[in-house]
Amino acid sequence: MGSNWRRAVLAVLAVLAVLVAVNVPAAAQQRADQLTVGIYSLTQHKGHPYKGGGPPHIYVHHALFDALTVLAPGGEPQPQLAVSWENVAPDRWRFRLREGVVFSNGEPFDSAAVKAVFDWLATKPGRASFAGAQMDIVKEVVPVDPLTVEFVTTGPEPVFPNKVASIYMVAPKAWAEKGENGFADDPAGTGAYRVKDWRPGEVTLEAFEGSWRKGKVKTIRIVELPEETARVQAIQSRQIDISLPISPDSVPAVELAGGTVFKQVSPTVMSLALITEKEGSPFKDRRVRQAVNYAVDKEIIAEVLLAGLTKAAGQPVTPIAAGYDPAVAPYPHDPAKAKALLAEAGYPNGFSFLAEIVVGSLPADADIFTKVAQDLEAVGVKAEFRIITFPDWLRRFFAGNWEGQAFGMSYFATPAMTAVNALKNYSCAKEPPPPHICLQEMMPPMEAADREFDPAKRDAMMRDLMRMANEEALSLFLVEGIDLVGLGPRVKNFDMPIRRVLWERVELGR
Repeated sequence: MGSNWRRAVLAVLAVLAVLVAVNVPAAAQQRADQLTVGIYSLTQHKGHPYKGGGPPHIYVHHALFDALTVLAPGGEPQPQLAVSWENVAPDRWRFRLREGVVFSNGEPFDSAAVKAVFDWLATKPGRASFAGAQMDIVKEVVPVDPLTVEFVTTGPEPVFPNKVASIYMVAPKAWAEKGENGFADDPAGTGAYRVKDWRPGEVTLEAFEGSWRKGKVKTIRIVELPEETARVQAIQSRQIDISLPISPDSVPAVELAGGTVFKQVSPTVMSLALITEKEGSPFKDRRVRQAVNYAVDKEIIAEVLLAGLTKAAGQPVTPIAAGYDPAVAPYPHDPAKAKALLAEAGYPNGFSFLAEIVVGSLPADADIFTKVAQDLEAVGVKAEFRIITFPDWLRRFFAGNWEGQAFGMSYFATPAMTAVNALKNYSCAKEPPPPHICLQEMMPPMEAADREFDPAKRDAMMRDLMRMANEEALSLFLVEGIDLVGLGPRVKNFDMPIRRVLWERVELGR
């Protein structure tokens, strides 16, 4: 009853909100031949495809670049710049490349271009990048002919075609001549669009007519609007066409404005990372990690704050990733159990800690963290949530220099869409180090699962890992991810499989 009343009030407010002025850049006003997108944050790395992984990088980068493979929901690799592949030896994969593909600057895409990319990723600056850290498994890249390339790996790599789905191909001459920073300002890829203009707070893309996957919309302008309220009001007043993302509370507002909402399960699990590798952190003790999981009512978060669109989480992956174990239940809400564990661990009166978070990037995330703080305080744990920007979050994550003892985090099963992949950057295996949590006993089973060629055996091993992750309370698991995108009345054929917006398919109606 309370939830329905709240949504009804929000619906009324949505109508009134149309009259509110929105501070959208004048250049971003809606045009007949232009798709205008409001996004919570633009990547600070511009067109550098290797310094970031998931959102917000992927939203822009998938318009500009392609990888050898692309993953379908469920994790199966599909052809993209490679049309086929085979495992010719335990440590060798052969890929056949798509014919007739060119980069937006006119350079041809071929096996030499593939080698140039992986050779750079093997350099010191390459290894320090987000993508390069994942590709230390590549020992050598051997062009067989212009359209055939072989990868020699450091050991057996059963899901190698999945892993290369995160490695975008760049024009080799442009990369070599411009350098990383110059290329980021003026990137050249094989995607449906290329950069027309990139300035603080917005980027304009134009259709690349020579692309093998041509876009239907002539121009896409993506504008940084950190506040969700501003993005939704801009859809209502038809200043923008798409809001990335929105929360469940904004669904009535978008629909009343004549728009629709794109909904899908995401490959993420919203969590609060608990830092164990910091002197004096209470989260070194597994009982404390378990206690905070018992303290938070995740069912209320899923049912009320997220309108029943998702469910409570108890492991690092969602059902769309390989290795998900449906038998692993989320921690139930049990404040008495939480208090008992805290007392057993030496914290009968609780404790205080600082957590650094980003808000506006996930549906209802600000409300969720407020609820987490309330539930923790009820068992004597006082959490101070300090809001930081996403660029700050990214810098601190890679440097490992968090000020507090926790931080907002989502487990990502991408790019390989496996449970092992979800764990790697949140374990002793984090690259670059240092990790925020390191349980050495989990490393051998992780490595064994990653090397197993038999799919059934590999899935069973990963399910074992998910049970370990739950028992160890690797983080404060919250909810399985849900992606909600607000679409204005003009937007047709929008799709976003595994967070890759298929910009080339989008059309604009009247």
